[in-house]
Amino acid sequence: MTDAEATKPSGERLEIKPVSFEEDENPSALYLGDWLAYYGPIDPDEITRRLGMPQETVRLSLEDLVATERIISGDLVAGAVVSTVCDASNFESLLRIARADAVPDFEALPIESLRLFLAKYQGITQPQEGEEGLCQVTRADVVLSGSCGCLGRRSICLHALVTIRQDRWTL
Repeated sequence: MTDAEATKPSGERLEIKPVSFEEDENPSALYLGDWLAYYGPIDPDEITRRLGMPQETVRLSLEDLVATERIISGDLVAGAVVSTVCDASNFESLLRIARADAVPDFEALPIESLRLFLAKYQGITQPQEGEEGLCQVTRADVVLSGSCGCLGRRSICLHALVTIRQDRWTL
């Protein structure tokens, strides 16, 4: 039996026809493109190792696949030392998954909570004494009323009613 002959289990003879490719098709590039469809970003040296193909054949096949935009190559993995290649549709899916994971998992608060947040962030929700307490009252008035004519730390806000009680400035 030659390489181009085979038989069915029933004993009937089968003729194996060689696969023909168009002149511009590279069979190893087609095979490699189909193989890469099942993988994510991978190092070309790893392709050579796993498939046992000569490095030059892998390089030329990858160049053909990049030219037809079936695969992409470059620094596709953050922190990778070497350039990698990946099937274009697989990389697109990986990017979609990464973007979905990057969406923050929190629920936005209503706008009414913003004033209290700003007051707490600026430190005016904690009582302070002396001149700093007066500035705290001034800042509180700015945050709570939305605007104020205060121009400096020592100026007194006209909107605030300030009384002194046990050396504390209070509204």
